[in-house]
Amino acid sequence: GQEGAPTDLNTLSIERAKLFASLAESRVDEARRGLSRAGAALREAMGLCPEFEFVVAEDKLPEPLPGVDKSHIVQLAVSLRGEVGMANAGVCITRLEIQAQAAARRTKRPTAASAGDVHARPIPTGSFGDDYKPGAIGLDFPSLFVGPKEIRVQRATDVSSRADAAADKARNLVALEAEDTFFRWEEAMAKIAKFTKAGKDAEALSQRAISALDSGVIQSYRDVLEILVLGAQIQANLNEAMYSHAVALTEFERVTAGGFPTLTVNVP
Repeated sequence: GQEGAPTDLNTLSIERAKLFASLAESRVDEARRGLSRAGAALREAMGLCPEFEFVVAEDKLPEPLPGVDKSHIVQLAVSLRGEVGMANAGVCITRLEIQAQAAARRTKRPTAASAGDVHARPIPTGSFGDDYKPGAIGLDFPSLFVGPKEIRVQRATDVSSRADAAADKARNLVALEAEDTFFRWEEAMAKIAKFTKAGKDAEALSQRAISALDSGVIQSYRDVLEILVLGAQIQANLNEAMYSHAVALTEFERVTAGGFPTLTVNVP
């Protein structure tokens, strides 16, 4: 073997190292394909034709943003989200409908729903798998009430009660979504802190192991290789946590209907 090489560096170990290299190359190829797929999805989202070429500006992932307050996020979401505003408007309309039916003497009386389709916006369906999300309650609002005034008023009252339930459900679902986003941000922040420290420790250990191998203090290259692989895995986990953190920040903006960027959290 080569002079000064570790004693366990043989043909079998070299072939084993080549397998590790092939595995790493496959990950790189997977990342490149993912980049192309993401570019195609972005092109479609911008309404561009498949032939349109563009280059996404390269930039670093945002730095960890500490100090986000869960209650503030929930308050912003509940107060700014359009779904909550629409549900509250439905409550007001149905309460006015009770008065309108009480003031009419005809046996047939059109309702406010006859002037516009209250079912134009689909109600989101629930998801009961790993990504649990309960379904919303739709507003049952006929366009015509038929019968004596007492019957029509009672039906309008029932519709108003359902509108109240739909508004409560809309607020609860928006608050749940905001809380879930906060917890995912919190999880990403914890992982970033953990993997940042572990990455520094792994880097220091790698340098010590390489120096020990070069000086002959240790004779096996496998220990050094395992440390290097472990350090790479930790760095990959850190990158994934940084990505999850960036996604959580964009989700904060979405669930609060743009209210989150107005926060001044730890801004010097």
